[in-house]
Amino acid sequence: MGGSRALEPAAEITAGQEETRSAGATLTVAASVDRLTPDRAVQLQRLIGNRAVARMAVDRRDRRTLQRDYVDPGVKAVADANPKLSAEQRGGLGMLDQQHGMIDQAWSQLSWDDVSAGAAQRIATPSMVYQGTGVGGLCGPAAIVNWMAECEPGTYAYMVATVYELGGISDKKKCNETLLGTSCQPGMSPVDWMMMSAMQDLSNDVLSYYGRSSMLPRGGTIDSGTAWILEAFTKVQKTSSLWCKLTGVKERTAIASDLLRTYGDKVCVLMDVDSTTLKNENGRGSEDHVVRLLKPITWDDTTIDFEVFSWAQYWKKSFKTENFEHMCDGYLIGVSDASINL
Repeated sequence: MGGSRALEPAAEITAGQEETRSAGATLTVAASVDRLTPDRAVQLQRLIGNRAVARMAVDRRDRRTLQRDYVDPGVKAVADANPKLSAEQRGGLGMLDQQHGMIDQAWSQLSWDDVSAGAAQRIATPSMVYQGTGVGGLCGPAAIVNWMAECEPGTYAYMVATVYELGGISDKKKCNETLLGTSCQPGMSPVDWMMMSAMQDLSNDVLSYYGRSSMLPRGGTIDSGTAWILEAFTKVQKTSSLWCKLTGVKERTAIASDLLRTYGDKVCVLMDVDSTTLKNENGRGSEDHVVRLLKPITWDDTTIDFEVFSWAQYWKKSFKTENFEHMCDGYLIGVSDASINL
């Protein structure tokens, strides 16, 4: 990527001819996804940008053409250890692999080899995403990163490369210089720390986020900030907040569950919860945590069955109704298809 401006915004490319802009000129690119060899991918990357190439890789469904000789050792290790990865997952690994030996560096204390290896591991096993301990305010970003790695592996890989090279999501939206010069929080993977810290920092234009427990001027992300992260870092087109205090937990839960049941991976559902109750249904604390809802919730007269992601785990729980109603404060929903009604 170095010096090529490969990460500038580019048009989405599908099979056939699409127009895209490079150096101010409109170019016609013959972009047959059936001919997307590794060499062709690098050429297109320099011409049309990483996002377009990543989408091309993700859109391909022929497993044979997704096989490649990976040059990035960390990515290759993940690919070799996981031969049954989906076409979308292999597209994400290919996106990471294309950066080996090319990518520029905005984070002075982070190695691309470490970041790409960690990202590849999370594409293969999204539950590895972990916000660590001792550094506050990363539960919302952790839930979003988990959804990205699981449901949008190509976009996740693209954003990892973008944030690493640009130090943000664009030339005009970059992380503060202190954060870019800070080393990873102990106990966290470099890729998790980088992505979550960037999400936290860029979602607040007033207070900076420095990524270390001893340097934090602020805590977690407010709901509007989390919604901004979804729309800025993922394919989410629009969001909606469903608070339970006025209309009731059961009604809001039914809406969130129906969206997941109907649209699956096109929907990201985040829950605001009491972490004390999540860990022990009879415990009581306050709304202090965000988790990702994995499946529609089953609600009967006495028992609520639900599955969520948090703290590098997929939790499968069965709560009494009163305990679930205390735990759940609301939902933030994002959809990657603008036609879905919220």
